[in-house]
Amino acid sequence: MTEVAGKVAFVTGGGSGVGFGQASVFAEAGCKVAIADIRQDHLDDAMEYLAGRGYDVMPVMLDITDRDAYARAANGIKVFLPRMLERGDDCHIVNTASMSAFVSLPGTGIYCTTKMAMRGLSECLSMDLKDTNITVSMLCPGAVNTNIHEAVLTRPKHLEKTGYYGADPEAFARLKAVIEVGMEPETLAKYVLKGVEDDQLYILPYPEFRGTLEDIHARVMASLANPEDDPEYEKRVARGVPGGKT
Repeated sequence: MTEVAGKVAFVTGGGSGVGFGQASVFAEAGCKVAIADIRQDHLDDAMEYLAGRGYDVMPVMLDITDRDAYARAANGIKVFLPRMLERGDDCHIVNTASMSAFVSLPGTGIYCTTKMAMRGLSECLSMDLKDTNITVSMLCPGAVNTNIHEAVLTRPKHLEKTGYYGADPEAFARLKAVIEVGMEPETLAKYVLKGVEDDQLYILPYPEFRGTLEDIHARVMASLANPEDDPEYEKRVARGVPGGKT
């Protein structure tokens, strides 16, 4: 169990959408909250809302693609983790992935690859930190009613030709129509809070994916070789080969 009251929560993308929902819920739960965002207007709006309710919040202007700025803001696992270990307090890392960490979709190869990488990182990090005071969660949202379709407006110029859609009003409208029926950010954030408090590795708030995940895992298991068909299986297990469990 992770007690969040009195802790400091650093939320990237905290000026709007999913991040803002988490900032609001964790502030209400008694956290001191630093909200990092690339858009000053979003930071201003978030500060007006949160500070106006008496929450202890601090804005941080941050482009997460700028590694030097990341370090100056003391943001990200690479910077925070050594400090967490040194302090020795109970700490928690929440990595935001997506249901695409488990479910592939046509035309989303790069997106799914990054989300599946986050799953691998989170799972490994959880194992590597099992004997420390730090626990890890991976949040996998589905559709959320946010302004994520406007993300291209703050996309760095050197990344503008990497296959993403442009600032196209029609594309915005199509994407918004898909996500506006999604979960509200604060509802999602309450799942995150519970996941942190209960030290859950996987935070999966979308029951509509249950059938899809059952199908995926059933196909994986059906493809896995049977022990009786592999004459070297027992030898690998006896020697403690990774994954060699009965």
